[in-house]
Amino acid sequence: MSLYSLRAVALALVLVTLPLTDQQPSWWMPLLILLALLRATQGLRTLTWTWLAQPIAGAAGLGIWQQDHTLLGPVAGVAILAVLAALKLMEVRTARDIQVMVIVSVFLLGCQFLFFQGLGHVLY
Repeated sequence: MSLYSLRAVALALVLVTLPLTDQQPSWWMPLLILLALLRATQGLRTLTWTWLAQPIAGAAGLGIWQQDHTLLGPVAGVAILAVLAALKLMEVRTARDIQVMVIVSVFLLGCQFLFFQGLGHVLY
């Protein structure tokens, strides 16, 4: 695994989720960008941060519940998927983890069709 591929996956995750910001809570994108920047700047060394991942996931779940009043449905499901993808980005260690992040990013890209079917989003 190289630093270039790690940074490319972090950037791809942010770019894939940008069109979804209209449908998601306002705190969602800054959290995603913060986690992606944190991982991209720390380089190949990994932090032991599992003690922080659980409270972030819990707070994100509560935020999604407060915003949508449910954890089911397309809006809440995409928000949960994106937050968990950002948390997975924090623990990337091997090339297999990068492959998983690419697949999750492609799935998030496909989730855009739940909300938008216009030609502009197809070209994006």
